[in-house]
Amino acid sequence: MTLGRGAGGPVGGWLTDAIGWRWLLLLQAPLIGLAALPVIFKLKVPHPLPATTLDGLQTSIFKRIDFLGTSLLAAAVTATVLLVDQGGKSFSWLSWLSCSLGVTSVVLMAGFCYTELYIAKEPIFDLRVLRRPNVLASYLVGSLQIAAQVGMMFSVPLYFQVTKHASTVEAGAHLVPAVLGNASGGLFAGMFARRTGRYKILLVMGSIIASSTYLLLWLRWNGHTSLLESLYVIPGGLGTGISSTTVFVLMTSFLEPEEIATVTGGYILLHTFFMTVSVTGTNAILGFEFRTQLEHHMHEPEAPQIIRRAISDLNYITHLGGYLQEIVVNCYVMALKDTYITSLVLSAFALLLSFSVREIRL
Repeated sequence: MTLGRGAGGPVGGWLTDAIGWRWLLLLQAPLIGLAALPVIFKLKVPHPLPATTLDGLQTSIFKRIDFLGTSLLAAAVTATVLLVDQGGKSFSWLSWLSCSLGVTSVVLMAGFCYTELYIAKEPIFDLRVLRRPNVLASYLVGSLQIAAQVGMMFSVPLYFQVTKHASTVEAGAHLVPAVLGNASGGLFAGMFARRTGRYKILLVMGSIIASSTYLLLWLRWNGHTSLLESLYVIPGGLGTGISSTTVFVLMTSFLEPEEIATVTGGYILLHTFFMTVSVTGTNAILGFEFRTQLEHHMHEPEAPQIIRRAISDLNYITHLGGYLQEIVVNCYVMALKDTYITSLVLSAFALLLSFSVREIRL
């Protein structure tokens, strides 16, 4: 998995330059299909029911699927992502459409919670497990850390494309140190927890280490970044790797064996949601602040056209000449700083939640 994440940046950048991003997205479909084949043919899941009941089970399989809960959750996530991604661009944050999407997402999520608690026979996520010690804290710590990390990894290639005129391949390669740090952090956390039986200190340490990256990016990435300074992303990956591994240890320390699958599934669900919102949220913050900076610093007659094209196409920035390019690049760098602060705030919240964890010696 780590190899795939590490190769994804440069390989994805090369494929984007070679075949275009649309074909790159389509290429993921057969890869997902190939990954599913071993699961389909090799994974054997024993059913707890006796053989005499299996025939009846086959006829009622669709009755056991939580279609209502799944639909409500998917609709709630879609409304939330649409609001975060398009708010301030396609429609105003204070428009009736923004309010409608916000209310809709809240109502749908409330409906999902009610369905899982009182309607679904076999809910896709049993909300009652949140009452177990450390489950809610581990969900939030892990999700906040991954949201901070994904936001950073979204912005890093953009930074080098704008300030260094890097190709997509070169920009993606700057993510590799963070991924290597992530793998190292996960290995370290696993060995530390196994040898000492302690994990709370790992959560605190992981949050502090990750936060140092976002603070360094905010302070030092000002448009002229050296090779050494480009390695500031390593602590972010290292801290996130420590936190991610520790969260799994934390979640299972107070659980019964039959609860582990449900809790892990819920964590993956929330984890994915936070990743999605992080990407759309980071993009929204970047776009809003970039436009604000440009409108504040550009007063030329052709400023509206330059602003419109600069926001929609990064390649346009590289073809600007003279002082106009300098202004636009500086505005972009300042806008990116807001995304680093967002990641820092998320990581700081994760740090505070880490102190609420109950610890038992493993």
